[in-house]
Amino acid sequence: GWMKCNVDAAFSDGESTGAAGIALRDHDGRTCGGKAIWYEHCLNAITAEAMACRDGMQYVRDHRVQNSIVEMDCQILVKLWEKRSLQRSKVDPVLHQMVDLSRSFEGFSLSFISRNCNRLAHECADWLIVNNRWWSGL
Repeated sequence: GWMKCNVDAAFSDGESTGAAGIALRDHDGRTCGGKAIWYEHCLNAITAEAMACRDGMQYVRDHRVQNSIVEMDCQILVKLWEKRSLQRSKVDPVLHQMVDLSRSFEGFSLSFISRNCNRLAHECADWLIVNNRWWSGL
C-alpha cells in the first residue's frame, strides 16, 4: 500500500526560473507516473526544491495514494522539514503547504537519498530547464 515519489528541482540563477521532476513508483520499484513542472519565478534553489517537493506530494495525493514516501537529494530541505517547528526560513510558507498536504496521507515520510538514486526526477527537472531555455531563445 505504499508508493514512493522521487522529486528534484533544477534552478537557473540568472533567470530566477526553476523546474521540478517527479517520478512515482510502486512498491516493486516500477515507475507508474511522472511529471515535469516549470516555475516561471523562483527565489532561489532551495525554494525550487521546496516547491518540487510540495508539487510531488500534490501529485501523489491526486493519484489517491494513502501511504507515501517522498525522497529527494536536497539534504537541507529534509533537515528543514524535520525541524519545521523550530525554524523560520525563506521556504517556511512552502513548508506549511507541505505540512497541510502531509495530513492528507495515512502514512507519510520525507527522506534524503543520493542524487544517483534520484536520477529520474533529476533528469526530468534538468531536461525542462535546458529545453525551456532553448525554446525561449527561438
